[in-house]
Amino acid sequence: MLLKVETVEEIGRFKTLKHQAPHFGSLTAVFARNGLGKSTLCSIIRSAAEQDARLIAARKRLGATKEPSAHLQWHTHGAVTYSVGKWNSCPGPVHVFDAEFVRRNLHVGESVTRDNKRSLIPIVLGEEGVKLADKISQLDSEQRELATKISAVEKTIKRACPVVTDIKAFVQKSVPEDIDRIIDRARKSLELARNSVAVKLKQAPSPLPTPEIDGICALSAETIETLSAKAEAVLQDHITTHAMELQGTRWLKFGIEHMQEDKCPFCTQDTSKVDIVSLFRGYFSEEYSAFLKRIDLAYDLFAETYGSKGEKVADFIAKTSSDLTFWSNVCDLGEIPELSAQDLYAVQHSVQALEAHLAAKKANPLSVLTIENLTEIVDGFAKFNSYQSRLQNCVEIISAARSNIADFDVKRTQEVYDKNDALRLKTLPPLVTEVADWTAYTSRRAEIEIEKKAAQEALRTYTTATIAQKQNLLNALLESFGTRFQISQTKTNFIGREANVHFCISIGDHHVDVGERQEDKPCFTTVLSAGDKSTLAFSFFLLQVRESASFSNSTIILDDPFSSQDLDRQWETTSQIRALARDACQVIVLSHDPRFLALIEKNSRDQCSSFQLNCTDEGRGSISSWSSADELKDLYVRQAERIREYARCGHFLQGVTAESLIKDLRPFLEDYMRARFPGRFAPLVMLDEMARQVETAGSTDPMYGRVSDLRSINEYSRDNMHGGGSMPNPAALRSQCKKVTSIIGAY
Repeated sequence: MLLKVETVEEIGRFKTLKHQAPHFGSLTAVFARNGLGKSTLCSIIRSAAEQDARLIAARKRLGATKEPSAHLQWHTHGAVTYSVGKWNSCPGPVHVFDAEFVRRNLHVGESVTRDNKRSLIPIVLGEEGVKLADKISQLDSEQRELATKISAVEKTIKRACPVVTDIKAFVQKSVPEDIDRIIDRARKSLELARNSVAVKLKQAPSPLPTPEIDGICALSAETIETLSAKAEAVLQDHITTHAMELQGTRWLKFGIEHMQEDKCPFCTQDTSKVDIVSLFRGYFSEEYSAFLKRIDLAYDLFAETYGSKGEKVADFIAKTSSDLTFWSNVCDLGEIPELSAQDLYAVQHSVQALEAHLAAKKANPLSVLTIENLTEIVDGFAKFNSYQSRLQNCVEIISAARSNIADFDVKRTQEVYDKNDALRLKTLPPLVTEVADWTAYTSRRAEIEIEKKAAQEALRTYTTATIAQKQNLLNALLESFGTRFQISQTKTNFIGREANVHFCISIGDHHVDVGERQEDKPCFTTVLSAGDKSTLAFSFFLLQVRESASFSNSTIILDDPFSSQDLDRQWETTSQIRALARDACQVIVLSHDPRFLALIEKNSRDQCSSFQLNCTDEGRGSISSWSSADELKDLYVRQAERIREYARCGHFLQGVTAESLIKDLRPFLEDYMRARFPGRFAPLVMLDEMARQVETAGSTDPMYGRVSDLRSINEYSRDNMHGGGSMPNPAALRSQCKKVTSIIGAY
């Protein structure tokens, strides 16, 4: 229970506010004229109850010289203070009915918004419904947060891997163990497509012919048995004598083959009687000539292929290595063949050994020669053969690539490469974390969708079981206020993602959906008057408070709950307030109308304590003791003065306007009639009914001659009593004021 508003500083229009009266009671009436701080006081109490500092910040006093502060004294919670932007504690359950409650829960301006419908959940469905709706809201909030996170992760993935269009497929696709090899192959295919012209012009490496070592061995051992040993000896002696070792045999053979008519081809002397010439002619037979040709051919072919010292082997290895470097960038050659320096030396050594052996055979064709270090030579060429075998595999791959080059499209191969590279990046920071997060987020989002649907179904089931009862309770309240409308077709839905309440205004057989203002058909704005809207809002508030589990321990704050209501509804409002005070911990009513507060005091059995909230132009506010009876007496006198002044000279007293003066006419006359005829009219009787009773009494009634004036004044002021009327015409207003002064008489 709120005992005192000890102090308030720099909030609203209050530079300072001090409580200068006894404690508030269980039923408390606070009188304050409009604009003197009722709404500010309600916002301070609401801010404490909701622990929402924004409500204070929004009302920080213009021109404040220091930060806002407040000190409230509560019965069970002690000092609840606001300082340095926050409250030190919460005062417990508090329900506030004010313009903010209406804005949040019923309508904003002339429309019932989606937020209003969402806020009605606690009122219409109670605490159990709130729990279900809150669960839906929490799941929906988490769902939105996850959507934001998923979107951020997807943007990161797409920035790193622009080729990825389907994030789900990308995340779920497994990464092959040999992804690096796949990427390398894709890269080479891309290079092949990009360098198609160079590939077409570039020749593949061509292996060197391999020497037939067995054939060379056979040739080295070959001779011609038909030639005489004497001719061989003479031939060798002749070659030695004339220093013709290397090419002597061939030179002599050449000379014999070119002799004509037994004449020497060099000096033309007759050789018919030279024995050595006859001997040489037999020696250089056709068989021998063929034999020498085979030896020469073997030697020349070997030297042409490998070089005299094996230098062509080194050249071949160097060129092949260069070619393979090019081809390895466009083809998947696998392991590129290599010949180590040691193996190259062994091959060259074998080449040199075979070359020397063939040279020896060429110099001594009829000699039987054997190859020394044959095993070492064979091993050397085995290394070379192995190298060339691997090279041949590469050549086949290169040939296939060259033949298929037309099938490679740069754009398509680039895409294949990019997709495989994206898979590789998926396993590396930072994408490995982003992918894991995306998987976790999407998995949780799927779980939330299931949980949310279950919660929505639970809320629908609960609503079906309870909403009819709540609608009946609300309509019972509306009926007690004498409204001509009811609430119907109340239901929950999930338009706008979160749970909200939808209902219709029913007038007879007509049902009008509440919602946004409509310009071309009946809507919430046009079917309900200002008083109806006020009554509907107050009924919703009463339903919420009474259905609250903490109702008996609650402090209830009411700021002008009778706004725009006629006297009948004001009476019902005061009755409901007194009922609240009997059941709740505390009810505090703030109003600018002393008559309304007097109605609350009536029948409260002296349980109502009354106070006045005031504030000077300098911002010094106070809460002091107050009497409704004294205020009404003062009000009656002030109203009389205002009406008389305008009737007399057409001038407004200070602070009076045409709108305020027209509202004075009817209440003033009603008070006058009750004061002139004590006990004649019941408390709820209004001016129109008073005129009817006077007319019924007949000509003997002192007021009989003024019936038409009473009705004229009543009808003239009716539209402006609760706001919304047109601007009064000065001449018409003065005429009505003159009627009032004529009725009450001069003094």
